[in-house]
Amino acid sequence: MATTTPAPPAPPGAKPFVDWPRVSSLVVGQAAVQAGSFALLIAMSWTAVQLGGRGAVTAVTLAATLPRALLLLFGGALTDALGPRAVLLRATSVRVAVLAAGALVTVTTESLWPLIALALVDGALLGLTGPASGVLLPRLASQEQLGRANSLFSMVLRLAPIAGSPLGAWLVVAGGLPGAVAAAAIGCAVWLGCAAHVTHGMTRPARTPQGPSLLTRSGDGFRLLAAHPRLRWMFVACFCMDLAFLWPAEVALPLRAADRGWGIGAVALVLAAFSAGALASAALG
Repeated sequence: MATTTPAPPAPPGAKPFVDWPRVSSLVVGQAAVQAGSFALLIAMSWTAVQLGGRGAVTAVTLAATLPRALLLLFGGALTDALGPRAVLLRATSVRVAVLAAGALVTVTTESLWPLIALALVDGALLGLTGPASGVLLPRLASQEQLGRANSLFSMVLRLAPIAGSPLGAWLVVAGGLPGAVAAAAIGCAVWLGCAAHVTHGMTRPARTPQGPSLLTRSGDGFRLLAAHPRLRWMFVACFCMDLAFLWPAEVALPLRAADRGWGIGAVALVLAAFSAGALASAALG
């Protein structure tokens, strides 16, 4: 499980700080990669529906989500061992290469298996980098200013689907799946450059020769949930919310749009509306 090292509170008389240049890089990079990922999500779901209907889109969704969920645990332990810089730069570099190769492969074939393979590898890489991305913001702002920095970061995460969903729909109409995969690769490359700036100077943690193995560390999250009932119920609530949204949005919605002849634009519009509602509720809260 990845651990954060938050910036300490400002000493008495000192001004709380936010490393705005790095926070800005983090926000820009995440905006690019998240928008590209949502464009890819729209394109892959719609293409799967066209290729094989319900079974195909279910297979693609499972290929993308199961490895990501499983490797989140290992990604946290890996981040603790290597530090966020090493994990982010290495895994994101591989993801750029995988997406670029996927764009080339999908130009030459229209079968389902390359789509499943791309979803599988991309989901695994996202799982590895998720914990490393999550520990960055507390290192860039003091505790007094963390709320301000997090508000900006959260706003970008809400805006990314609003921009990425229509982009994915337009790319599918204009150039098919390869264009969306290429857009995701470009967004990932932007994030790679921003991550290099954000994590500059973040050194690798000191090695502990007799410390627990990565496999043991990967189970720390479950042990933490077992020891803290409130945290456990929060985890269950978040899991149920994600489950309630994932299948209707990524499986049922493309199928219904295809059956009714609404087109891919309807899928993008509904997903963008979900994100706009989340953004509005966050602003009101």
